[in-house]
Amino acid sequence: MNNVFLQEIADYMLGKNNLMAKKTLDYIDIAFPFKGSVMYGKDIVINKDIVVGPAASSYFINADILTFDGGSITSITTALTITANNRSSKYRYFGVQR
Repeated sequence: MNNVFLQEIADYMLGKNNLMAKKTLDYIDIAFPFKGSVMYGKDIVINKDIVVGPAASSYFINADILTFDGGSITSITTALTITANNRSSKYRYFGVQR
């Protein structure tokens, strides 16, 4: 297995590309038997409250620009991964509520 193949799988799982090769899709079904949800885009604005869980599939957010504008993300007993090159909030509080 080569690095290009693995990068193609990683990009697909993070919502960066769509796979066309049946061989690659079949491999993913066997090697990664879990399901997950992906929200991706160049500019994602969270302007409403999003609740993930309890005990939902893994949830991934991948954006170039992620802006919180009056919304929030609550993850209840669910794996949540957020990747963003630029983050901003129109409010002072930005973090994990405990």
